[in-house]
Amino acid sequence: MKALAKSPFVTCTLQAVGYLALALALGLWAANLARSNTQGEFTPPLDDTYIYLQYARSASQGAPLEYQIGESPTRGATSLLYPFLLAPFVPLTSPNGLVWVAWAYGVLFLGLLAWLTHRFAVSLDLPGWPLGL
Repeated sequence: MKALAKSPFVTCTLQAVGYLALALALGLWAANLARSNTQGEFTPPLDDTYIYLQYARSASQGAPLEYQIGESPTRGATSLLYPFLLAPFVPLTSPNGLVWVAWAYGVLFLGLLAWLTHRFAVSLDLPGWPLGL
């Protein structure tokens, strides 16, 4: 058991969990702040979120890359993958619930980015650098 506790895999996993926990705490704080500034209604700060949610709704109904179902595909989404990551949640959530899914993805990706940045910094022999994230 002692060898497992010092293995690189366990250390790496614990670091990832730590960064994800930090991202979750920041995400909850930011969500609470956003709700308090909009009288309890959670509203994303940018209109891009609503554009992606619309593309996700269309993709979930079998019309990928169409902003309005039945119209020709458009180039309004600058990320091709993001609407498809959101699309499976469209039938599972309310229209405003999909905003929370987008927020959760943001928190997840923030934590992963922090962890990967830490790993990259350590690979460059900059072990004290993680505080600069």
